[in-house]
Amino acid sequence: MRWFELQRIWRALPVAAALFLVGACGGDDKGGGLGPGNGGGLAGTYQLVGINEDGIPEEEQMEDCAPTLFTNGSMTMDGDGTFSLSVEYEQFGDPDGWQDNGTFQRQENGDLSFDSEAWGDRFEGEVDGDLVVLYYDFCTNGVADIDLVFEK
Repeated sequence: MRWFELQRIWRALPVAAALFLVGACGGDDKGGGLGPGNGGGLAGTYQLVGINEDGIPEEEQMEDCAPTLFTNGSMTMDGDGTFSLSVEYEQFGDPDGWQDNGTFQRQENGDLSFDSEAWGDRFEGEVDGDLVVLYYDFCTNGVADIDLVFEK
């Protein structure tokens, strides 16, 4: 009888090991893994819909920067953990804008961190339903001074 039980255990062992490995390779429950290249459920194109809880177009005076009228913008987040964004604005009636690109990572708590390849800085963000909010340093003094709200 013992030999029969031992054979059953040896047959079940490879199946148990395979199930363990499949479970260990999965991501988290927030639509992406925790390591690099974790775009997961965030992948897509987003439209700039708000600045600091106000809609677009919106004029803002941030810190020591000139008054700025934000008019348009978009962001693409890819499943491989890369992003690109473009924001259009006017200062003193003259159209202007900026582009940024780099990588992003979703943290265990759902927050986002972005590493800019274009500007060499890092900024944070968060997901709120279909919205992605970026805490951006527009005046380039090392402190986030504007919330850019994008909608998928």
